[in-house]
Amino acid sequence: MTTIRRLDGVPPLFIFRLVNAVRGFLVRLIRRMVPARVAMFEQFAGVWGTQMIYVAARLGIADLLATGPKTPEELAAASGAHPDSLARVLRALASIGIFARARDGRYRLNRLAETLRADGPGSMRDIVLFLGSRHSMLGWTHFLDAVKTGESGFQIAHGKPVFDWLAEHPEEQATFQGGMICMTELDAPGLVRGYDYSRFATLCDVGGGRGTLLAAILSENPGLRGVLFDTASVVETAPAVLRAWGVEERVRTVAGSFFDEVPGGCDAYVLKEILHDWDDERCLAILGVCRRAMRPGATLLVMEMVLVDDDRPHPAKLLDMEMLDVTNRGRQRTAADFERLLEQTGFQLRRVVPLPSMPSVVESVAAVN
Repeated sequence: MTTIRRLDGVPPLFIFRLVNAVRGFLVRLIRRMVPARVAMFEQFAGVWGTQMIYVAARLGIADLLATGPKTPEELAAASGAHPDSLARVLRALASIGIFARARDGRYRLNRLAETLRADGPGSMRDIVLFLGSRHSMLGWTHFLDAVKTGESGFQIAHGKPVFDWLAEHPEEQATFQGGMICMTELDAPGLVRGYDYSRFATLCDVGGGRGTLLAAILSENPGLRGVLFDTASVVETAPAVLRAWGVEERVRTVAGSFFDEVPGGCDAYVLKEILHDWDDERCLAILGVCRRAMRPGATLLVMEMVLVDDDRPHPAKLLDMEMLDVTNRGRQRTAADFERLLEQTGFQLRRVVPLPSMPSVVESVAAVN
């Protein structure tokens, strides 16, 4: 997949919150307007949509339509699909707003279908391929076991933790990494423009992947230098991303494991969606390693969806279910959970910064020893 070299516009926080509140109200209103059994059926049938979108992504339908509208038969011939079966899938996808069908029966791209292109701006294809894959869905068939035992459904299905399994399957590992880039690109505009990084001289992105978020932050803060830290196989792919953003000269890449050590001496450190993969014991280990590398007064920025313990709709509550099923006791956490972990590892929580994006910034400082 390609990497974005621009940031989309970011709405003011109050607009972001208002839109989400209105959308949540309308969803609840629509559900109340139909019989309970109908609403429940529509909720339960969501997996059908997941698999239809996955099939379209796997077959590359959006890429085939990038050159113009095509009939289902043309798409089937180009993708190796059964013509009648693909036509039925496309008809169903169009009914939920993905692809559009003209009067002559040909299908074309629309706004949602564009996100399934492999090389399109704002592509979500890799995250669709990872979450909708057979190995991922197999983990969900053991969700009941996960709830009853507290163990990972993925591990029950595959016999080993998800990161160990991915390490043994390079193609799926690449898809997973691409999916994480998709999510970073989705979150980047709010994370970059919703927080002031200009007071820092050096910023270390711990577990920062190929550097998409760090590059975006540096592009908006020309006086800032960065350190990108991740495993060797990941950071070796970073130069192309950093060049695309024009920040390669301001970034130092370092390979290693955040369970062992991280580069020292930076003014601020970022942990974006790292802690939710791990249980409290592993989180304390990661935070402890970061604290040992940081000077007193240095800033730690944990970027995650912060869980609110109420009954309002929020994507953190759904992502928490993915963490329950896929990871070994990973979870989304509340502000109080973060404060507890931070205090145990020598940090002082300053504030939780809400942003016009799904993640927030949990800001803390390294306390004086």
